[in-house]
Amino acid sequence: MAFVRQRNSGKGIIKVDIDVCDHRGGDCVLLIKGLTLKKEPVQDMILFYPDWEENEDLSTKHSFKEENGHVIIYGGADPKKAKEINDQLLDEECHVIPYDRDKSDLAKQFVQDALQAFHIIQGVLKKKPTNIVPVQILLFNQSEKSFGKALGALLQTAHLENPNIVGQCVVLNDEMKSEHIRSILHANRQLMTTPQVAYQESDKRHVLTWKEVPSSERKASLPWQERGGVYLITGGNGEIAKTMVQEIAQHVRQGAIILVGRSQPTMDMQQWLNEFQDSELEVSYCMLDVTDLQAVEHCIVDIKAEYGDLSGIIHGAGVTDDQFFIQKSEAQVSKVLAPPKVLGTVNLDEASKDCHLDFFVIFSSIASVMGNIGQADYATANAFVDQYAYYRHSLVENDRRKGRTISINWPLWEDGGMKVTSEQKRQWKETGMVALTPNSGIRAFYQALSTPYQQVMVLAGDRDKLCHFVGGEWEETKNDDKFYLNLIEQITSNELTENQFIELLQFHR
Repeated sequence: MAFVRQRNSGKGIIKVDIDVCDHRGGDCVLLIKGLTLKKEPVQDMILFYPDWEENEDLSTKHSFKEENGHVIIYGGADPKKAKEINDQLLDEECHVIPYDRDKSDLAKQFVQDALQAFHIIQGVLKKKPTNIVPVQILLFNQSEKSFGKALGALLQTAHLENPNIVGQCVVLNDEMKSEHIRSILHANRQLMTTPQVAYQESDKRHVLTWKEVPSSERKASLPWQERGGVYLITGGNGEIAKTMVQEIAQHVRQGAIILVGRSQPTMDMQQWLNEFQDSELEVSYCMLDVTDLQAVEHCIVDIKAEYGDLSGIIHGAGVTDDQFFIQKSEAQVSKVLAPPKVLGTVNLDEASKDCHLDFFVIFSSIASVMGNIGQADYATANAFVDQYAYYRHSLVENDRRKGRTISINWPLWEDGGMKVTSEQKRQWKETGMVALTPNSGIRAFYQALSTPYQQVMVLAGDRDKLCHFVGGEWEETKNDDKFYLNLIEQITSNELTENQFIELLQFHR
């Protein structure tokens, strides 16, 4: 007979005392104290939503050495106000990105502004700082057409590539006095691990946090029309698009799915499409450049002419061109930033504005939230579409659009087409993240669509580690900064190639 008593256990472990007694439960014949058992991590798929939480706690002080900071003034400040702020910030270098509130071309405006921010931050990186350099992006009174918060993805990626660069977006009321703005910026520099801060109309401080979607809001329901549903999916040559088609085909008996992509369908894709020839569900592929508004409009007109209307859009197209922030050219950034995420999203929405959509779903990436090494442009493009989901939702509320709008920040899907570097694998191990299986991805899609949120982040892996990583103030992983900074020095002096960099990271523990 044995008596087992559990002690207070730490994270991921269980400690127990065991008394082994004779068959009558009397004399103790063996006493085991403090036996430590490792708990198996709970592998799960978790949904998170962004929440602006009031937090006036500015008591934390950092002891790090820092160099003069940079403040990028963007979004709403008139030239006079920008000059007043610049005059107040004696120890910071100020940069002003003028924002045209009346400019109708949202995509081009954002790309233009993002490129300016990219050059400013790249300039800071090229100076090879040896101490902490705070970079704050100052956003004023964000209107529904302003997407400045998306620039935070540049800062997140810059920090991953050089730990000495720490960034923060601060949203303020444009009626604030310049002296008050200075005090707010200085106070928040003590809490740069909080990447997004906002002072709302009440002037109370709010920070962006991520909370787990409660189970009551994850009761998935099928969004498909069983008969007559017509769906457009971009990124049509990809594996995720095929997964979505296979799922729709299980629920839609009579309808159509139009896959679109920049290139001709691959031979494997064409063979796969042929499998639907005898099905009542029509599945077709069309070459389409979603960055060409006129072409997208013609595509939607053709769909409506043939099928009557369009029921839903899933925008899954995206491109990457990985290279370190410090080495990227403007041409490289523009190629990833504009098409197909930024221009594609705006064009698809504009071309479908008269359709009676049930949903407009944008497939974004967790890179927009966390940044990603070598992907400053890709992260920023995805951050833009996250913000666009809020903008389109406001149009729906004003009866200028139809259909549920949501941007889903996906992790890597198994067999989804994206390659994983050894550095990403190392980060995954630290955070407990794993690639998302197709079945989990479909389940997450339904659950995200059933929530009331315009943005949902999906993660898969060790539940405890993931919740700890996402929750609170984005705690830093315990990296060896000296090791990384030494590598960055070698990269900037062209002593180290990217492949060598990845190999070194693989073996650095």
